[in-house]
Amino acid sequence: MKTVIEKLKVIGVIIGFAAIDQGLLVVMMETSMYQSSLAFALRILLALAIFAGFVTYAQKKGLLDFKTIKPKSLILWELLGYALILLCNQVGIAFVQNSGATTTSNQAALEQLFTLLSPAFMGLFVVLIAPLIEELIFRYLIPKVLFKNYEVIGFIVGVLGFALVHGADSLGDWIIYGGMGAVMAFLYYKTERFEYSLTLHILNNAIAFALMMAL
Repeated sequence: MKTVIEKLKVIGVIIGFAAIDQGLLVVMMETSMYQSSLAFALRILLALAIFAGFVTYAQKKGLLDFKTIKPKSLILWELLGYALILLCNQVGIAFVQNSGATTTSNQAALEQLFTLLSPAFMGLFVVLIAPLIEELIFRYLIPKVLFKNYEVIGFIVGVLGFALVHGADSLGDWIIYGGMGAVMAFLYYKTERFEYSLTLHILNNAIAFALMMAL
């Protein structure tokens, strides 16, 4: 019974984290009509406060300690990981376009958000907040806590969940987002360092954000 209660608590935390992630977007969209400098500042402060809260949580769990990471190792793993993600993207996009679509449903939703919300908030959310929350859910809470002692199964479940929340509804989508999640899970599994998968996630999103801003 104790184990069941502990697992339910973890599931509750996962749901709570996901609710905060999506709730922040809802708040931003519902208040986007207020264009004053004060309203803008309050929205950014709220986003920063949420990010700081998740950073604190990760630090308390011993997941963030870049001082003990060798820069060369980090760079090599990130380059390998990003190359694999690019490969998954190219293969996945080919399948998406072959099906008659021009982009994934997740990408279309992001592009819509860019028309509704400020670039400053979108940069903060896409590059920092979303990667941290998603890594905590799909690379830590699910495989390391919910599936403790069965981490391989947990990482697989995390990859599937990651793809699903990114709207995977076609083979191309699954290759793109399932592949991305699998690469990040692989980095964490092989290095036993949360920082590696988080850094890769941030790098991937930062490059994607920069490309979207350049269009």
